[in-house]
Amino acid sequence: MIALRSFVAAVLAVAVLALSTPAAFAAGGIVGSLTGTVVDGASGNPISGAAITVSSPAQKYTATTDGAGHFSIVGMNVDTYSLSITAPGEETLVVPGVTVTGDQTVSAGTLTLQKRQLAVVGRVSARSPSNAFQPGQTTDSYTINAEQIIQSTGKAYSTNENAALLSVPGVTLTNNSTPFSSQVTIRGGAAFEVGYQFDGVPFREPFLNGNGSFGLLNGIGNIQVVEGAADATQAGVGAGVINVVPLRGTSPGSGTIDLEVGGPALFHQYGFDYRWASPDNRFSDALSYTGQWYSPYNGYNFTNQAAYGNYFSTNYVKNDQIVNNFIFKFGNNLNQQLQVVYLNISQQGWQGVQGAGGAYNQATNPGALAYYPYDTLTQGALFMPITGYNPAQYASLIGLAPGVPATNSPVPGPQQNFSNQTRYLKFEYDNNLSSNTFVGLRYYNWAGLEAVDDSYSLGAWNTGTPGLAAPNTTGGQ
Repeated sequence: MIALRSFVAAVLAVAVLALSTPAAFAAGGIVGSLTGTVVDGASGNPISGAAITVSSPAQKYTATTDGAGHFSIVGMNVDTYSLSITAPGEETLVVPGVTVTGDQTVSAGTLTLQKRQLAVVGRVSARSPSNAFQPGQTTDSYTINAEQIIQSTGKAYSTNENAALLSVPGVTLTNNSTPFSSQVTIRGGAAFEVGYQFDGVPFREPFLNGNGSFGLLNGIGNIQVVEGAADATQAGVGAGVINVVPLRGTSPGSGTIDLEVGGPALFHQYGFDYRWASPDNRFSDALSYTGQWYSPYNGYNFTNQAAYGNYFSTNYVKNDQIVNNFIFKFGNNLNQQLQVVYLNISQQGWQGVQGAGGAYNQATNPGALAYYPYDTLTQGALFMPITGYNPAQYASLIGLAPGVPATNSPVPGPQQNFSNQTRYLKFEYDNNLSSNTFVGLRYYNWAGLEAVDDSYSLGAWNTGTPGLAAPNTTGGQ
């Protein structure tokens, strides 16, 4: 009786947890379904008992056709598969490039088997894995796999998620995008109506409705874009949903290393990924890391930044991203799995790095970074035309922030002007009870911190000194 009560209490706890977490978007997801019908080529009659195997390097699913020749597999992870059909007395049929999309039922259509002949051991029916639309698709849904991401971004270790998204028809950047703050729109919809997911988890930060990854990319298996979900249940994501799915481990194991150095400004990048799985896919893991350090090109070291609109430019950026996707399968025919996904993103920027505009000099480089209130570009309108005070008189009236010198002198080094941080953790249990029944339980938690300070010359970073732009903090679920 005690054991039964404990079990009931655990079930109730899981139910309460499920009710207390925000619902996922109705569009976009990490699992889909595959259906089809198998018939005999000579008679046209359905073939019952045909063995269906759907496999990719990371996973495999099986089913058997019923008396009407129909088969259905639910709870399939988003991926591109090879479909194989075998039946007694029939040739084996292989259909490569069957792409399963999230929250969609993909129909393989009617599949015809031919009677086995002595000289024929099987047939292959070709289908491109990059087809924009798959059979039976009910919405405009596009899936970009890892190879297509490389083609659209130009390299294997690109950190630019938007570059991959722009390869999808209907996806464009907003007109107020910057190198460090860019958002996409879908079919001309508002940027705040685009929903984001990471491995099926709602991933849109609630304050500015932006991407929880800040538009960065690392260790991605595929990206799914569902356009124009547009109904009342979509909670402000009617323009569409973007779901990013991390890499999964494969057998045999494989890995790559990326080392890059570029110019004309500083550019360093280091990355690696390793994927492995046991031969039966019982255990699998995929680990990816990308580190990037670069100086956006804002002119030569003698360039007057103010003259070219770069006065408040970010001169140095550092990105670090790591993602790990571990899966353990168990049960009859490995029909159950436990998954743990961890994501850590850190993006930081600095202003006033020497070399992009040079040190401040009133005579030779008056447009370079200067301490407030000696900044004649932004404060000149106050302490000269209006008040009639010179900088020293103005400073004596309003006071100086901590760390600001009493006399006009150049800023000695870079000062941080923004910081974007994201931490993500997901636990998921999936059970393929049958070819028609799938159960998934998910717990996740993610949080984001965004801090912005464009008033770098007022004082040290993020000190809260009066006059500083207040950092904004946003969270996740």
